[in-house]
Amino acid sequence: MKFLRIVAQVVGYGSVALAALMLMLGDTTACFIMLAGGLFVLWMASRLPKSSPSPEEQERIRQQRKAEEEAWRAHVQEDIRQQQAAPPPEPPRQTAPPPPPPVYESRRAQQRRVAEERKQQAAQDGVACCPRCG
Repeated sequence: MKFLRIVAQVVGYGSVALAALMLMLGDTTACFIMLAGGLFVLWMASRLPKSSPSPEEQERIRQQRKAEEEAWRAHVQEDIRQQQAAPPPEPPRQTAPPPPPPVYESRRAQQRRVAEERKQQAAQDGVACCPRCG
């Protein structure tokens, strides 16, 4: 991997240098193509791994991942145990239905209702009132 990285860097920087030469010669199209190619190769070279880990390092990484996976499984099992031990949630309480929307009455019906209420109130208080107008 290290050799491939070095080769990619040489090719990338060489392309950038050729792009500068093309720019001096006046060929801007070739300059942009060489520059784009060189930058792409340099970017890919930076993405290559630095070096492959030794077998001991690989084994250590494998054991670390295994320990993390076991810890995660234990955590999930504990969550499941806690959920099973918890009391069941209470069912939602029923509330009274909302009051019906107001009914708008005509002015005459409102006058009749008020007169009827006055008659009833007068009858409860023992006061005499006109049977026609209340």
